[in-house]
Amino acid sequence: MIIELVFLATTVFFTTPFLYAETVGSLLSIKQPAVYIDVKTNNDEYTARGAEKTVALVKHKHVLVVFIHGTLFPIPSLSSMQKWAGDRFKGSARSLSYSELLREKSIFRHQPIGSMGLNPVVPDWSGRANGAELMSFFFQEMYKLLPQEEWRTIHPYTFGWDGSLSLIRRKNQARFLLQGLQEAFTTLQQQCPQEGVEIIVIAHSHGGNLALHMADWSKESESFAIDHVFMFGTPIHGDTQHLAAASLFKHVYNIHSEGDFIQIADVVSTSKYMLGRVFADEKVLSSPSVKQIAVEIDNYKPNHSELWFFRRASVFFFRAGLPIAPLPVAAFTPLLLHQIKKTKQSEHFLKWILNKDSSNLSVNLVPYQDYWQNSLAKFHQYENRFDFSRILNKLPLILNE
Repeated sequence: MIIELVFLATTVFFTTPFLYAETVGSLLSIKQPAVYIDVKTNNDEYTARGAEKTVALVKHKHVLVVFIHGTLFPIPSLSSMQKWAGDRFKGSARSLSYSELLREKSIFRHQPIGSMGLNPVVPDWSGRANGAELMSFFFQEMYKLLPQEEWRTIHPYTFGWDGSLSLIRRKNQARFLLQGLQEAFTTLQQQCPQEGVEIIVIAHSHGGNLALHMADWSKESESFAIDHVFMFGTPIHGDTQHLAAASLFKHVYNIHSEGDFIQIADVVSTSKYMLGRVFADEKVLSSPSVKQIAVEIDNYKPNHSELWFFRRASVFFFRAGLPIAPLPVAAFTPLLLHQIKKTKQSEHFLKWILNKDSSNLSVNLVPYQDYWQNSLAKFHQYENRFDFSRILNKLPLILNE
């Protein structure tokens, strides 16, 4: 955690305007169509519809899942700088900005991230796969651990934004996210008229605040709504916390960790700083659609990177001893949602405990009576054990980038 704080302190002051030189609106394009992926295949491979290998489609609900990254600090990256300088020296017609190259060439590529705008993802789990491809693949693998009636056909996307440490920019870019989701949702409904479609947003850090800002651009009269918003390590600021109870969101989950000090470090991009990891707004606390969930992994409390990044050689923030390594906490979202659906609306504060024992994975969700008490009164717990061996066999390859 200390390393993360030092890294943050030494990079935030070097944010320069040239990182965001492009016009945001022109970059936040919406690319269609999505790649249609099913969790049930006839050769244990994920194959796009229309490709040579066929997918045995299951008639069940579709999930449009969107991964949203957090703030992008202008970290030094030799490979990114070399490519940036080389393109300009050669006068390349398609030269990318340094900020775009950071997404492709730096350690940022080991998180679920894509180019600017809403972009479909093709799942991959090879050594050369980036974080978005890996997250999409393992997101589907987690669904395979659930009972078959809960399997889903997922349609993975990333939403790329400029990553600037700015409240105004996050709010403005949320408009393009909302527009993109509405269009992608409508397209998917038209292509699957007989099957239900739900939307799951998975956001990290300030990507969660950007997601909440969508409520600033939505109309109360609109029938469009987002089913689930998962916020991992999102800074809780007074500017956005009230939006968690907006009608645009059917369910909002604030996933936080006591080992995440980056979450409470941003005093710059907010007019209403709050030193805390949970929502405190009275309307949000009384909302049955909001749950606040502290996460632990065995005896570990994950840091900011471990919530979202895959552990590879260059991702030095991710502790090798973390039992779920090299997977980030966010990869287990389908299992968490499975447990959440068992809870009562009144169970607002919960603790999510992941334990890996040999080839088995234990997922526990423990409701608490009151988060604000020093001695928390524990209710019962919701527990599931999953055979994790199938996923364990796939993990070594992704470390060999």
